[in-house]
Amino acid sequence: HTSNENPWFLASRDPHSAYRDWYYWAGPGTRLDARSSMGGAVWHKSGKQHYMGIFCRCMPDLNYHTPAVRREMIAIGQYWLKKGVDGYRLDAAQYPFDKFWNQRHSMRVIDEDVAWWKQYREGLDKVDPQAYLVGEVWAHYHHMAPFVGPLNAVFDFPMAKRLVTGAETGHDDGIGRTLVHVQRIYRKAAGHYVMDAPLLSNFDQQRVMTDLHGNLDKMKVAAAMLLT
Repeated sequence: HTSNENPWFLASRDPHSAYRDWYYWAGPGTRLDARSSMGGAVWHKSGKQHYMGIFCRCMPDLNYHTPAVRREMIAIGQYWLKKGVDGYRLDAAQYPFDKFWNQRHSMRVIDEDVAWWKQYREGLDKVDPQAYLVGEVWAHYHHMAPFVGPLNAVFDFPMAKRLVTGAETGHDDGIGRTLVHVQRIYRKAAGHYVMDAPLLSNFDQQRVMTDLHGNLDKMKVAAAMLLT
């Protein structure tokens, strides 16, 4: 997605603009009351038109079915690698094509997402084959696994919950067993060992210290497990 103040989006409001297909615009027969994969509204009004923005009206979704959008995203990625960037944290990596609630986490949609990230990976490899890509994918492990082919890793949100719960209760919540299980799933998907990307919380979640009720000792335990 971009901002709704982005020049691309502003230009795309004109049906005759070269940027029209860079975003999703509702056509005749579009269900404007559709529920997004995030649970909210899909379509937002702009004058007499409606555009797609599954996160909010201020962030219209780019249309990755459009080849020009793909080329531009790859070009931007290559540009910053040439400037010395070592890799990217890919926000909302499961949502280039995951738009509607009734298609949420479907394997057909996941396959589309993964195909795009493979193309992106190939584009970055032309500049830096060692560029590190970690994706933000909120899902069960079996739905996360396909992404570890084109990406180096995906954030381990299920493990984050276990780590914080373990620090709070003082009891192991199957952490070791889960790590073995996850690696087995990832190896099957990627065909090789995959370095996990553990975390305690994401930037848009409640802070861990709040979850642990301000208990510094428990926070230290959580941090120690994360860094082990």
